[in-house]
Amino acid sequence: MFSKTDAERLAAGLEMREAHRALLDHWLSLWPGDALPSRALLSPAKLKYYLPSLLLFDTVPDRSVTIRLAGTRILRTLKTELTGQDWIALAPKSYRAERLRLFSRMARGAFGLGHRRIPLT
Repeated sequence: MFSKTDAERLAAGLEMREAHRALLDHWLSLWPGDALPSRALLSPAKLKYYLPSLLLFDTVPDRSVTIRLAGTRILRTLKTELTGQDWIALAPKSYRAERLRLFSRMARGAFGLGHRRIPLT
């Protein structure tokens, strides 16, 4: 069961950059009560500033995670097209079960926050 109040309380306690906070606040503003917002409410046009660094996933808990949208900054950094790719299959074999477990938990209402550092030359 989702709880917008719990999500807002948890989010308020997280330390994050201003841009991340604005994106999270926008996401929470879309929630109709305690239900997750439908995909139709998530307008890429309203996220224009964030799109270059954004990854959106379609998750079927315990079955699959597919990349629905990959931002241009991510594509430039990784030098590969990701949209439509199986996010689980792209993980090292030793990490696939854990990645699927984490995304399944998030699809069921867990809160996920990850930081990645990619060295650039």
